[in-house]
Amino acid sequence: MSTDHSFILKLSCPDRHGIVHAVSGFLFERSNNILDSAQFGDSRTGEFFMRVHFEQDG
Repeated sequence: MSTDHSFILKLSCPDRHGIVHAVSGFLFERSNNILDSAQFGDSRTGEFFMRVHFEQDG
C-alpha cells in the first residue's frame, strides 16, 4: 500500500556486514514502515546497493 507519505531511499556504499540492519533499524526507530526493499552487493567493486520504499506512520 502506498500513501501520500511514501518515499524511496536509494543508497550505495562500501559493502560490509550490517547495512540492511542499520537502515531498517533507522527507519523503524522513526516510526516508518518498509513496503518493499531490494539490495545487492557487487563482489567485483565491493559496493553495496539498496532501494527501500517506505511510508511514514501518522
